[in-house]
Amino acid sequence: MFSEKGGDYQERIHHKLVDQIKAENATLLDIGAESGSLSAKVAKRYSHFTVKAIDYWGDDWEYSKSQCIYNEQVEQVREKIDFMKASTSDMPFEDENFDLFMDVL
Repeated sequence: MFSEKGGDYQERIHHKLVDQIKAENATLLDIGAESGSLSAKVAKRYSHFTVKAIDYWGDDWEYSKSQCIYNEQVEQVREKIDFMKASTSDMPFEDENFDLFMDVL
């Protein structure tokens, strides 16, 4: 169901979420970024946003990081997103404030 052949629901959900953002300039944290696809779509649509994306990725960190880079390239937003390996229970942001959060399960 999530693939193009099955209805492309992930793409549809991502576009609906991006369409709901009403801010013009913000710092956004994507929690559980997975492949970085949603972060890349946000960075493309809202070029003035600062986008930080975290996920734990476990043992698949290198593969997942390559998927994030690939999605940045597809959306032409290379280096507009800061992808970090981090746990939601121990986030590396002590002094930073975020205006928006995304957490898509």
